[in-house]
Amino acid sequence: MRSTPPRLTNRSLVVLAFIALITFISLSDNHAPSSLPRSALSFAKQRLPGFGEIGNPGRRWGGSDDGTCFAWDPHGLEEDDPPDCLRARQFRQVQKVRKANPHFDSVNRLELDRLEKCVMGAIECPPRPLIVVDWWYALRGLEGGHSGEEIWMAWVGMAVRDEGFVYIPTEHEKADFLVRELSESVHMYWLQDYKMVKCATNPRCVRPEDFTPHPDPEVGHKMHQLAKGEHGKLPLWRLFAATYWGARPLNAGGPGQNSMIDWGVTDNWSYSPLGTKWVITPFSYEGHSYLPYSMERECLQNPVIPYSERNDSILILAKRSVYFHWTDLNDVMSDSWPSLVADMKSDGYEFWTTAEAEEGFPIPEGLKKMGLMTRSNYEAMIGSAKVLLGIGKPEISPSVYTAFPSPLRFARCRGLPLVMPYMGDTPTPEGWQLYNRHQTQHGPANTIGEPWVYTYQIDDMEDLKAKIRKAMTTPIKPYVPPAMTEVGARERLRSLLYHDWEGEYKRIVAANGGS
Repeated sequence: MRSTPPRLTNRSLVVLAFIALITFISLSDNHAPSSLPRSALSFAKQRLPGFGEIGNPGRRWGGSDDGTCFAWDPHGLEEDDPPDCLRARQFRQVQKVRKANPHFDSVNRLELDRLEKCVMGAIECPPRPLIVVDWWYALRGLEGGHSGEEIWMAWVGMAVRDEGFVYIPTEHEKADFLVRELSESVHMYWLQDYKMVKCATNPRCVRPEDFTPHPDPEVGHKMHQLAKGEHGKLPLWRLFAATYWGARPLNAGGPGQNSMIDWGVTDNWSYSPLGTKWVITPFSYEGHSYLPYSMERECLQNPVIPYSERNDSILILAKRSVYFHWTDLNDVMSDSWPSLVADMKSDGYEFWTTAEAEEGFPIPEGLKKMGLMTRSNYEAMIGSAKVLLGIGKPEISPSVYTAFPSPLRFARCRGLPLVMPYMGDTPTPEGWQLYNRHQTQHGPANTIGEPWVYTYQIDDMEDLKAKIRKAMTTPIKPYVPPAMTEVGARERLRSLLYHDWEGEYKRIVAANGGS
């Protein structure tokens, strides 16, 4: 009986085809030009996207070859580099910075290592992967600082790195050095608000065509005094002001903005000559680039205490005793605290405070002083209260959502309702007045509304008592604002990182007569 040869299955055919493909690729590389080392050949085959293509956040080094870096050998001489190869220019700059050996902390040194791996094609990253931040709060965020600004910047730094960018927060001369010496890699340069103004008027910071001379020639920088190679290299559209308070009109100014009056600014001004869109803030200020942060993952790590198991306590939002004396509430409350405490006590409620007494600013009588405690005990204490009471200070803060040691770190996500004062006609005034400390305390939180946020007229003690009683007897579910979920905050970050800032810059310059 004649045997029949076995039939190849579809799976066998796929395996044979794969083996044939691998063999073909191996033979092709073996016949590569002898003048180009194999490591350099495989390096050069990776594609170099232009900046205009970065609008798609999925773009990374890799893909088909466009020819700009095909003949580049990183082991060769710099003068032999292809003139249009961006990666070659980036690589040479990184090597020079390495040779200069600037002093960095361990985290930023690791980021410099990532930048080198990026431009060598060892890891995936955007075409221009470097974001430098010249702001003390960004640097402190890396070290675990607890102020609102530090927590905001800590989350932003983590999320920026998750997008594949190299994120280096530093200060002053180090930041200037990095953006000048690594200019070919810089995607964005974020500066503390007033430093943006200094950079735009400094020819060592921005490229010559974007330099804005100071109106006073006696104090301004002189272009002709720059030595060779000293001029700035970054275009203005890569520079952004990072600020907590935004570029506010004078009638809604935040702390530290009184100096703007000396500049002769109007209600329409910006730290950037290109407008407020180049100003990054954690709040949705009108016309600014809104970059929130997420608290969702941290919230999910902390179980919510059932309402029935909580204490009948009112936790006061005031980490300093001076807050009891600096606010608009002081004039009203100075004589009313005893009766307020007595009335709430008759209902079975007590006030808690975590504030430490400061000299000259005593804590009102009748409040239970919780004292110093560990972070874990502190967080447990927050979740065990039933109401969080605002007394006018701080006027606006990320603390309402996440800050430690402020009690509000877990208020929203642990089902703790807020009772907040307003000083004007409404708890949610329109426009910039929503952020005016003379109108309301933390206007953005007030927009969430009941049952998560109750508001009371600051000079109406009966209104305050009624809102406390209502909040104490109305259980709520945990709440995370949509913009502050991981998905929502990262979407906002991507819209900032991948926006066509160069195109917008060109339109602004054209509309301004070419300057």
